[in-house]
Amino acid sequence: MLVSARIESLLNKIDKGPIKEGELRGELVTIHDYTQSQETELEKANADLKQAEKRITELEVKLYKQQPQTTGNELEDNTKRLLKFFFDNAGGAYLEDAAASLSLVKSMADYHFDILNEAGFVELAGITPFGAAIVLTAKGRAYVVKNKIA
Repeated sequence: MLVSARIESLLNKIDKGPIKEGELRGELVTIHDYTQSQETELEKANADLKQAEKRITELEVKLYKQQPQTTGNELEDNTKRLLKFFFDNAGGAYLEDAAASLSLVKSMADYHFDILNEAGFVELAGITPFGAAIVLTAKGRAYVVKNKIA
């Protein structure tokens, strides 16, 4: 029975005439115990809610960090060209070859690689005698396809 209904019932008993002290005390103890248990459940639910809100915030931050952090969420043309080069070359190639193919000086290719790497689109696989081996990540491949760069 709801607390308000119990209180209403108790008030009706009082209105009808004298009520025994033990009966009054018993009803009040029942109401007290019930409200106490409800407060405990609410405190636990509130703590669970705060924990869930904290987890949501953590996940939102994680998601934000996984998204590319480019100006206006748009890559520069030469950065797109470099990304497309790795996409077109089976997901990997040497940065030096990409620079030569795209007519970029090495330092400009490095600049655009840094943007792609920071966005999580490419990774440095290693340094070989032939140059810096770069691989396209799944995230980079998805970006090329979703943004119709290919």
